[in-house]
Amino acid sequence: MRRREHFSPSGIKLRMVPKFLNPQKWSQAESRAEELLAYLQPSLLTVQNRYDVVCYLKRLITTRCQISCQVFEVGSVPFKTYLPHGDIDLAAFTNNNNCEALIYEIWDLLKTQEKRHDAHKFRVKQVRYIQAEVKILKFSVDNFVVDLSFNQLGGLCTLCFLEERKHTKNLK
Repeated sequence: MRRREHFSPSGIKLRMVPKFLNPQKWSQAESRAEELLAYLQPSLLTVQNRYDVVCYLKRLITTRCQISCQVFEVGSVPFKTYLPHGDIDLAAFTNNNNCEALIYEIWDLLKTQEKRHDAHKFRVKQVRYIQAEVKILKFSVDNFVVDLSFNQLGGLCTLCFLEERKHTKNLK
């Protein structure tokens, strides 16, 4: 028996055949969903501010630390799937032998930035070191909460996997 497929007013292919699909009600539901997404979607100003904070932190950490490292955006940040006030997830990577030293160096650097009272564009606040299974520096910059993890390959691997999927899908 062959499965029947129906199309919704938006063109999305439905795999299940509903008993009754009222096009007007479906259109209303789509309209409400679009309103909700428009409400949840960050403004261009928020996106730009978030980008500026990420660039500032990457530049600060990679140029001011004695220990060589790289900083990447992970989680919802690179794909812009965060809520307007969602946190910024970053991951710093260095030689495994230097990881603990890097954490303390960045912690000191952020604490120094936190104490600044000049007219610096970015305000670092509430720097905390969370010593859990995954070590994280948690702080805020200009009202964005930032979680900085160290040598955690999981987030970076997920990012690479999703990027690869995106590119593979675009080639089809």
